[in-house]
Amino acid sequence: MPPKGPGALGPAKPRAQVPTSALGGSLVGQAQVRDRSGRISEYSSSDDKCPICKTDRYLSPRLRLMVSPCYHKMCESCIDRLFSLGPAACPVCGQIVRKQQFSAQIFEDLSVEEEVNVRKRVAKLFTRKPEEFPSLRAYNDYLEEFEELTFNLVHKIDLEHTKARLAQYEALHRSAIAQQQQQHEQDSLRQAQLDEAERQERLLRAQKVREEQEREAAEREAEEREMVLELEKGRSIDEVLEERQRKRQARALASQRREQEEQQRQQQFEARLRAAPQAQRTKLNAAEIEYIRAVAQSDFVGPFATLDDGTNLADVRAAPVSLGGLGPGDGYVDPWLKPEWASRTAASQYRAGGYDWQHQVWQRGLEALCDGLALPPW
Repeated sequence: MPPKGPGALGPAKPRAQVPTSALGGSLVGQAQVRDRSGRISEYSSSDDKCPICKTDRYLSPRLRLMVSPCYHKMCESCIDRLFSLGPAACPVCGQIVRKQQFSAQIFEDLSVEEEVNVRKRVAKLFTRKPEEFPSLRAYNDYLEEFEELTFNLVHKIDLEHTKARLAQYEALHRSAIAQQQQQHEQDSLRQAQLDEAERQERLLRAQKVREEQEREAAEREAEEREMVLELEKGRSIDEVLEERQRKRQARALASQRREQEEQQRQQQFEARLRAAPQAQRTKLNAAEIEYIRAVAQSDFVGPFATLDDGTNLADVRAAPVSLGGLGPGDGYVDPWLKPEWASRTAASQYRAGGYDWQHQVWQRGLEALCDGLALPPW
């Protein structure tokens, strides 16, 4: 039986199990190297083990695994040993790789790492923006092609054909890709300049606020000293307070003018910040409109552009010149376009009951013409 009493040891309590999934918001046994912006630049784990030399982190605490272009990990020692003399085959899959092609692992899952890299590589070619397309459908088709190529490369579907399509696209749009890359660099430089201008503006505003606070403190201190001196000279307290009130009102007006000037300067600064992207957007809109107009002029043929005048089906006599036609001719005579309509006296018999012979005749002719085409005569 176990001993009893205050000095006896009780039953052993189980040790608390520390969860290995999370601790303080990060995974236990995993390290993440972050850059100055806070983004993860390299991933490592306490369970890391080189698949080539079988060295683990327990034996080598400073172990660093790198990822090959074929997305197989190996330590730096194996990389130096296998690839220092030049390109060599990967010990896992046999693909020829170079030492310079190894990179640090960023994501825990190498499949995610591969997809991100593939998307980056394809996105360098597909750089067009929505403003460059005549319609949303055209832009969606462009995105669909990008996703299809990316999916095929990630999942190794018809690699030869997919790579050939990428090469063909790059060859056909080489100049446009270079232009888009240059435009992207210019946009990045412009954005960096805008960020720097905003930072300088914030610093300038903070400095002005500090100077204003120091000015007000100095003015209050000088006002107190001047008030004491005036009272020592024998001036009445009412005169001193009245003069003090006048000075305060003058300082308030001066401070209000400075605030208005600062607001105007801030508005001008914000207007300049909005002007640069707006000018770029205006150019894109103009180019888009010109592109749409060119497509409309070159592609539009109309629903009846391929139809002829029907002379091979019926020999229709032309209307009289007095009615706006080309004159009489041989063939079929349209009863609604006979020459009698051109004479007001001859057409008087048709004007009974308010019949407008000058307009309704032509309207009926248009209706007869457009009836077979299902088009309105106006």
